[in-house]
Formats: sequence, structure tokens, C-alpha cells
Amino acid sequence: RAEHRVAAVRAAARSQQVAALNTWQSDHAAVLESALRERDEQARRANNAIAELQEGQRAQMLLREENARLANAAKASRGVTAKLEAALKAQEQTIASLRTQIRA
Repeated sequence: RAEHRVAAVRAAARSQQVAALNTWQSDHAAVLESALRERDEQARRANNAIAELQEGQRAQMLLREENARLANAAKASRGVTAKLEAALKAQEQTIASLRTQIRA
């Protein structure tokens, strides 16, 4: 009889240990799942931030290209203006010369 009692006490103790272990595992699994969800959310936010930075870099590159294009257009415009001013000056000189010839 005593052996049956010892066996029963041991079985009850094992049962309690298994229950405690199951509870511990369940609690830790929930904590790990929560930590993984938080990590995934942080990774998502980081990826979004990286995408926004890359988009900003692309926008900066496009702005630099547009600025270079505008600078080239302005340079070409200044060249055309200089040529027009030279042609106008030549015409003015021709007109002045013709006036002088007419007076003479």
C-alpha cells in the first residue's frame, strides 16, 4: 500500500511538473510570438523608410538632371543673345555708314 501511495504521489508530482512545464512553454511561446510580430513591424517600417529615402534620392537625381538641362539651355540662350546683339550692332553700323554715304 505504501508503494502505491508513493507511486501515486510521484505521479501527481509528475503531472504537476508537466502542467507547469506546459504553462511555462505556452507563456514563453506567446512572448516569442509577440516579439516576432514586433520585429516584423519594425522591419516593415524600416523597409518603408528605405523606400522613401530611395524615392527622395531619385527625386534629387531628377532635379539635378533638370537643373543641368536648364543650365545648358540658359548657356545656349546667352550665346544666341550675344549673336543677336552682335548682328544688331553690325546692322546699326551699316545704317550709320549708309547715312554717312547719303550725306556725302
